[in-house]
Amino acid sequence: MPAGATVEEVETVMTREAVSETYAEGGEFLPIGVWSTRGFDGEAIQRLAPPEDRQLHEILGPTYRLRIRSRVTTFSRESIRETVKAAKAKPVAIAAPAAAAAAAALAIEADGDEAAAEGDDAAAAAAKTSDESSSDSSETSSNSSSSDSSDKKGKKKSKKSKKAAKKDKKKSKKSKKSKKSKKSSKKDKKDKKDKAAKEETPAERKAREGVAKAAAKAAARASAVSTKAAEAIADKLEPMIEQLQAFVDKPLFNMLAAPIRDPLMAFLAKFQALLDSAKAVAASGTGAVDCEMKEVLKEIILAKKQLQLSTAMMALMTKSMK
Repeated sequence: MPAGATVEEVETVMTREAVSETYAEGGEFLPIGVWSTRGFDGEAIQRLAPPEDRQLHEILGPTYRLRIRSRVTTFSRESIRETVKAAKAKPVAIAAPAAAAAAAALAIEADGDEAAAEGDDAAAAAAKTSDESSSDSSETSSNSSSSDSSDKKGKKKSKKSKKAAKKDKKKSKKSKKSKKSKKSSKKDKKDKKDKAAKEETPAERKAREGVAKAAAKAAARASAVSTKAAEAIADKLEPMIEQLQAFVDKPLFNMLAAPIRDPLMAFLAKFQALLDSAKAVAASGTGAVDCEMKEVLKEIILAKKQLQLSTAMMALMTKSMK
């Protein structure tokens, strides 16, 4: 390290980020009854399970493992701080002869500035005397020119005010004309309508009334059809909703596996929304239900099948618990 240098500590911070994904296949060795209660097909597991996924337990008997692949994504962030020691040299002082030469140069410049200032004072005094002599003659000429310019400005202002007044008059005349034309056009339209109503013949009146009656009858028929359809859909949905709600309210329902429990909840929510829509259409007589009768019947059949499967799974669960 050179002489006269100092040591300083420098701190650096580094951050590292990493993202990794891992896949794993595993599972528990459980009896077939447990897999069945969780919603899996026990017969398929017994038939298709490979030898490495079969084990004989001392207490439970034959057990099976169902391999399910899982994926895990991990994020990591790391901060590293390091301190490094670095040498820093001290600044070198200016030599004495160089400082003396700089002071002498400054003194010479100061003397030159004083001499220049004295010359500037003499020139300013001479300029003042010449300005006093010329000011008397310029005052008389400026007075006469200022009076002429003020007269010209007054004439220009009066001309501008006259032009502005003429423009305002023209604008007011145009606005009055436009208002009159609008009023006359409105009157003409009213007169034409009154003439058309007076000139309508009896045959035309009958035809117009007939068209209105036909439109009213068609609207009444459409409302009657939509009302009947809504009432029919409501009659189909109400008993199915009662069955689903009764099964959901059972204490063992929450112990069922999600693949069995979730479809029943989805059917219940969908049927309730359709029932509310059907009741609204039947009460108002306008609009239509969000789903047709055919689609409603198909959904009811699927819900019944899911309900039967869930009932069987709950029965097996109660037996295993006994």
